[in-house]
Amino acid sequence: MKITRRFIDWQQPALVAVVNDLVAKTQVMGYCDLRDYTIVFPGSRAGRRFLELLAGKTQNRNAPPDVITVGDLPERLYRPQKSFADELTQRLAWKQALGHLPEELVKQVLPLPPEESDVEAWLAIGELLAKLHRELAAEHLRFSDVLERAREFPNFTEIPRWEALSQIQVEYLKILDDLQLWDQQTARLVAIEQRECQTRKQIVLVGAVDMNQTLREMLDQVADHVTVYVHAPSDLVRLFDSHGCLIPKAWVDRPIDLSPEQMILVEKPADQARAVARQLAALNGSRRVDEITIGVADDTLVPVTQRILSQASVPTRWIAGQLFRDTPLAHLLRDLVDYLEERRTSQFAALVRHPDLSAWLVHQGADPNWLTALDRYISDHLPASLGHWLGQEKWYDSVKRGYELVEASLAPLLGEARYAGQWHAPLVQWLLGIYGHREFDPELPADAAALAACQHFHEALKSLANLPESLTPAVNAVQALRLALDQVERKLIPPAPNDDAIELLGWLELPLDDAQELIIAGFNEGAVPSSMNADLFLPNSLRSQLRITDNARRLARDVYALSAVLASRRSVTMIGGNVNTSNDAIRPSRLWFATDPETIARRVERFYGDAPVEEVVPAKPIPQSRAEAIPQPAEHEYFRLDDEESTPPPPSRLIVPRPLPSRQFEGPIPVTGFSDYIASPYRFYLRHVLKLTPLDDEVQELDARDFGNLLHNVLKQFGRSGLRNSIDEKAIADFLDQQLEAAANDVYGGEALFPVQIQIEQARDRLRAFAQWQAARALQGWDIIYTEHECEIELHLDDGRTAKVLGKIDRIDRHRGEKTWAILDYKTGEQAKSPRETHVRGGEWVDLQLPLYRLLAEPHGIRGDVQLGYITIPRDNDRLDCRPTEWSLEELREAEAVARRVAKQILNGEFWKELDRPTMSHPEFGPICQDGVLDREVLV
Repeated sequence: MKITRRFIDWQQPALVAVVNDLVAKTQVMGYCDLRDYTIVFPGSRAGRRFLELLAGKTQNRNAPPDVITVGDLPERLYRPQKSFADELTQRLAWKQALGHLPEELVKQVLPLPPEESDVEAWLAIGELLAKLHRELAAEHLRFSDVLERAREFPNFTEIPRWEALSQIQVEYLKILDDLQLWDQQTARLVAIEQRECQTRKQIVLVGAVDMNQTLREMLDQVADHVTVYVHAPSDLVRLFDSHGCLIPKAWVDRPIDLSPEQMILVEKPADQARAVARQLAALNGSRRVDEITIGVADDTLVPVTQRILSQASVPTRWIAGQLFRDTPLAHLLRDLVDYLEERRTSQFAALVRHPDLSAWLVHQGADPNWLTALDRYISDHLPASLGHWLGQEKWYDSVKRGYELVEASLAPLLGEARYAGQWHAPLVQWLLGIYGHREFDPELPADAAALAACQHFHEALKSLANLPESLTPAVNAVQALRLALDQVERKLIPPAPNDDAIELLGWLELPLDDAQELIIAGFNEGAVPSSMNADLFLPNSLRSQLRITDNARRLARDVYALSAVLASRRSVTMIGGNVNTSNDAIRPSRLWFATDPETIARRVERFYGDAPVEEVVPAKPIPQSRAEAIPQPAEHEYFRLDDEESTPPPPSRLIVPRPLPSRQFEGPIPVTGFSDYIASPYRFYLRHVLKLTPLDDEVQELDARDFGNLLHNVLKQFGRSGLRNSIDEKAIADFLDQQLEAAANDVYGGEALFPVQIQIEQARDRLRAFAQWQAARALQGWDIIYTEHECEIELHLDDGRTAKVLGKIDRIDRHRGEKTWAILDYKTGEQAKSPRETHVRGGEWVDLQLPLYRLLAEPHGIRGDVQLGYITIPRDNDRLDCRPTEWSLEELREAEAVARRVAKQILNGEFWKELDRPTMSHPEFGPICQDGVLDREVLV
């Protein structure tokens, strides 16, 4: 008997038609009894929607059927005689099979096998073979079957490889048989060959237009109980086979009727998301949420689409949910793996910065601000690892406490290698320790997702404990964690219910969706249709010869899907892009060009002509009802709404926060603060009023500031030593060398990072050159009088107020014979600009350091003939020199006037200004000020 096919015209949604047909067939006296039915769908979402429609159609007067997915159907048709091996057991069995066979045979498959101790590499190979086995078994093919067929293929050169694969597969199955376990795919083949398939229920398949060969043969054995609903008009019956599946050759060249209004091509992923928003706006509230679906053919577009729609207060729900690998728990466990493996400071910082571990540390009594102390400690000392403490105890005490708490918790995970299952208890205990103090509310979406993630990972750990002893490798905690993580990284955490959200569906779910308004993003080649050319064992040419899933079959599936979607919806809009989320160029889907040659030419001209993208995508505003709820930025929140419909500001403007109540500047103004204010009053506020400073826990080498500070510290000690006016170059060099060692050891420890060691040697080289120069300067009659001389003065302003100015002068020299003074500042950068170049730009004072140093030094008797300049100590030793600059008295008075004006503005709190030109001042504040953003807005 043949399978029953029922064609339902695609002028209506498939699920609605199936529900109507089943209810009409089974309803008796208003009650619909479907308990004897098993309804099979390609995905679980369609099954849930079917039950919703069934409840609505029958007003909940029904006995529902068993609703499953295609993947679950085979095991409903036969009775397994043994337990199935789980995925990890299968991979280990493949690994063991490779180890049981001669090396020469294995090298036919793996020319360069990994080391025996590399468990993870062998398991990756086991997964590769398991995937090949699953795919071929789904088409009722063993490796030996491929070998026999391949012998008939002309120019096939992989015979030795498939001979080896056949022997490996036989050994793999023998290993599982010895363990009294079944391989699920092989069990299905045996059930077919032994004609064991049977069922008492009515099997109804909906939307299954691309079934594999194994399932077809199983259904053939129970054909009298099988009905397949085909979503297509009956006049297309010749395009489907006896199982209700597509005949690929009949579909790949089938034309698709599209109107220009249904096709939108834009540039970037964010542009696609904005185009979705504009299509929603065009509805003007004429559709309910459940009447709209957003299809996402390329799931990398999901985050940007949700973000941009959220900015417009349009809630969305990605039906696929969240992958375990993207959950906070997965991030914590990966951070744990990284730290356990290498024990480096950067990995420790990443681990403890995870919110869950950070909260645990505070619960354990760590200082709530200890992460800031950790950042400061790492930024100051750049330790390769922690445990050996540098500097004063008061600065690292809280860091040490947090470190010891973490290390104590990890102690049970530091043992020697053991059977994988023996790590189950220590890992569970560690997680219970981290999360045991928290209360989770399953009603809260975030807590429900966290509990689901924990459940997935606990199941993975239990699978380690249940591994057959003969397969279990000896592993350390890191390897055990990786084994468990590898099993669950693609597990899905279901999204929280949200009746107010528009659902985002993947491409394969769209044919069975029944929303009448459909917007599809990601309509590009590679997503629709997808291709599978790069396969290590089954390239597309071999797939075609074996008559298994190939590119033609995938193309046929997508042509059918789009045809059904277009026919069954009131409105369908497809959006594609020119670049993907990796900024790689991509092409529009070929399905946009499945039409007659003349129309193809017009579409090519439209998509690739000179017309700007904006003409292809007409702008339409978000409905007012959606826009009213756009959140306003809170204080200290930097906010920019991506709204293409607003009039864009001039391209040179900077988005900055709206004015907040400013704090008053307190204390004396540092000399360097004047140049900061001139460069950017707002950045001055961030640095000198709010006291914001960057802390980097990933720093691996000294930045320019730290390198300069290291040299300054050494030169300070020299300038205060008895050798400061010596003419003995060697004595000076030896002293500087000793001081460098002491300073470096004090700050960075005896085992500094390798890049830091290199920089210390670079500093040593510069100091040797300085010793030579300093001895020569002493011979010229110059004596060092002051070093790191701290001075403070009062500037009298024109409104009667005074402003205190504070500065620390690197060095003040006096010539023994000429009785002249030199006020000097050390510069260790590479530019080696003259003081005039640094202080004056375009005729304007931009730096007041040296003129202010002159004022600061006057109360200390430093008057008269005073030189102002730099001692430059760059990498190029030939450029090490003293660079004085002559300024006229008029120029210096002008600089003092600028200083008084700036001081007055600082005291007045005039910080809410940002220049409309780029500035190099405090680049660490660039993200706050949105440096590089084209539509920047000036604060005034």
